[in-house]
Amino acid sequence: MRKLRNLCLLIILVAFIILGGTKALLWYYTEKTAKDIQNALPPGAFNYTGITTSLNGSTSLDNINLLINGQNIKIEKIELASSNIFELLLLIAKNWGSKIPNELTLKIKGIKVDIDSLRTTERAAKLFNDSLSIPCGKINKMTAQDYNNMGYKYFIFDLNMGYKKISNTRIKLDADMNMRDALQVSLSFYGSTSIINPSAKKNIVPEFQINIKNNIIQEKIYDYCAKQENISLKEYVDKLPPYLNREDLDKDTVSSLELSISDNIMNALNEYQKKPQDLYFSTNPKGDISFNELKNMSEQAVIDLIRPSLKINGKNIPIEFEWTTAEALSKRTAQKNAKTNVPITQSSERILTTIDQLNEQAFNKKIEIHTTSGVVYKGAFKKVQGNLLHMTIYKSWGTSDLTLETNTIRLVYILSDF
Repeated sequence: MRKLRNLCLLIILVAFIILGGTKALLWYYTEKTAKDIQNALPPGAFNYTGITTSLNGSTSLDNINLLINGQNIKIEKIELASSNIFELLLLIAKNWGSKIPNELTLKIKGIKVDIDSLRTTERAAKLFNDSLSIPCGKINKMTAQDYNNMGYKYFIFDLNMGYKKISNTRIKLDADMNMRDALQVSLSFYGSTSIINPSAKKNIVPEFQINIKNNIIQEKIYDYCAKQENISLKEYVDKLPPYLNREDLDKDTVSSLELSISDNIMNALNEYQKKPQDLYFSTNPKGDISFNELKNMSEQAVIDLIRPSLKINGKNIPIEFEWTTAEALSKRTAQKNAKTNVPITQSSERILTTIDQLNEQAFNKKIEIHTTSGVVYKGAFKKVQGNLLHMTIYKSWGTSDLTLETNTIRLVYILSDF
């Protein structure tokens, strides 16, 4: 009995030694990797204050400071984790030359960017201007000072990226980006490994989800810009021009996917621009099907097989699209432009009128609006007030109030019915 007890104690002791040694080696190789990065960069470009390792299978660098293009970026923690501490140790010890663990997570917490520092160097200022300097009210372009005025002295990001091997042919990828007090974006992918293999001959359509939510920063921008014009938030949002127009949208989708999405989707996305609360899109294929095989199917067959879902601010948006080519799109555009130069004949169902006659002629009637961007709206006329036209448009889920600037309207029809 005593021998059995001693054997158990010995096994426990050996296990502690192995685990303790593994944790120590993980700490050592993490530090070695960090030192290698420091030595490869200019002095002072990469610094950290500590290393944390765990027997649960994680290692991290703490309180990192990066100097990039003269700009200081601080990071609270960079953590790499796996369900197997030994696989993680082997991965780091071999400088990423070993087999990737079946499960791996990268967490980057608290990436802190000082907005004022974005103006300190030419390259940083260009990055700011390309991505964040947008038109705003009476301001031509928003500056770093405008973001300061909105309450953003820093932009702070958290990034989580996960990889999990389900089988030899299936993987799961996740990515989450949280811009604190601003925006959250989540991505999820589950499917064939072919999608991340550049040499794969058959890329299988995966299960996919993207969710953009808590778009607080956009709401703050609208509120700030409205104050620059001394108007209400609703007035500012109502007169925003459509973010998407038919011509530009078709150019993008046809060139990349050879398809044209419906007006319902385009208009719903334009409404989301005005009220950016929650946007969700997913695919849930019934089986393995490649992107090339989809192009040989009808539009409805693709929808039935891929089972896409689009929700905007909690409302389901019907998925509709049309296969087309750049050549066919060019011909369609030419025909459309030719029609605009032909005198428009009137009928009892569709009477062309002018904006200044709407208040008198269209009271309690339905109208059809053609905008300069190519978007068409149908709905019940309410009134023209100043340079704004107010109407109620009909959607599959109900009605929605719409306000358009009159200088964005190309044609107006009074309808007897639709």
